[in-house]
Amino acid sequence: MKLKPLFFSVIFLTAIAIVANNRKQSQSEEKSLHEAEGKPLISRSTLEITTQILLSDKGQQKPTVLEKVNNTWVLPHYHGLPVDFEKLQSFTKELTDRKIQRLVTKNSDRIKGLGFGQKRIEFLAAEKEPIISLSFGKKGQSSGEFVQFNDEPIAFLSTETFLLKTSQTEWADSKVLRFAEKDVRSITLEASDGNKITLHRVNEVAPFQSEGIPNDKEIDQSKVNSLITNFLNAEFNKIVPSGSSDALGAKASPTVVTFTCVDKSTYTASLGKRAAITVETRPTPLIGPTQETAVIPSVGLSSPGPVFIFYTSNQQNFIWKEIQKNIDFSYSDFLFDSLPKNLDALFQPKPISESAEGKDEVQ
Repeated sequence: MKLKPLFFSVIFLTAIAIVANNRKQSQSEEKSLHEAEGKPLISRSTLEITTQILLSDKGQQKPTVLEKVNNTWVLPHYHGLPVDFEKLQSFTKELTDRKIQRLVTKNSDRIKGLGFGQKRIEFLAAEKEPIISLSFGKKGQSSGEFVQFNDEPIAFLSTETFLLKTSQTEWADSKVLRFAEKDVRSITLEASDGNKITLHRVNEVAPFQSEGIPNDKEIDQSKVNSLITNFLNAEFNKIVPSGSSDALGAKASPTVVTFTCVDKSTYTASLGKRAAITVETRPTPLIGPTQETAVIPSVGLSSPGPVFIFYTSNQQNFIWKEIQKNIDFSYSDFLFDSLPKNLDALFQPKPISESAEGKDEVQ
């Protein structure tokens, strides 16, 4: 038996099989790449297992981190503030709505010219295990923008451009009170002068009532509804270290409002503003060539300080309790100025009844 021809025959057939297998694998990979067309940038199944999202853009030294802690998304490197959930929902919806339009290139030289690294998103699972990353490049000629997955040398084109917010301040939730207006069943208002009133209603459509109102007065429902709305819409515009002189001044004579909801949860907001204080200013003396002018100090009042709100709740999951140990929240003057100046401001005259009008006419 001639072994040498047989040996070369085996080698030849093996080589053919390897080439055929590689070709088949290459065709399979190419098919897989093209099958990505029309699919979302991120699948819902990926979002379901994501516990951390890293966001960055070109030139940003450290990424903005969104982290899921006890079913709440927070900014761990920005005072632990909660993430604005509406913005997070919009962000994930955009990622699932935007599709892969087509495969652009696998050529490394072409990929270098597509400008990847301008925006980047990384999704991590528990224990910070990487799931997938997206790197965005330049915009397409007619629509979309170039996108790369896991830094692989393959470029795709998305159907639309993606506006990515990478600043921590843009992601922070600046609204503290998140209950629904319809759920409020009682409001206790304690004015800065110490006077106090409690308003209550039996359901979401019933008017607010209170005991001890003068017979010729009734509660102005529009003012009560505005009070609730204004607190729910209040957004802090500045964060300051806890215990500043302005914050302590605001605590000195606050207006305290407590909302009780249908589920017995309570939320208390103590709102105050540092009063104007007496200040003494000394002008810089003018020294001439032969004489020195007298320095006469002037005394006046400084402007009132900014508005602060301090929050408490009976809810165990009220994340703001822990946050306020280190920082305080400053607000615009609008909410302070819109508060009732006294309890009488919540009342309005009772309308004269028809029977009373008739009685007056007979007399």
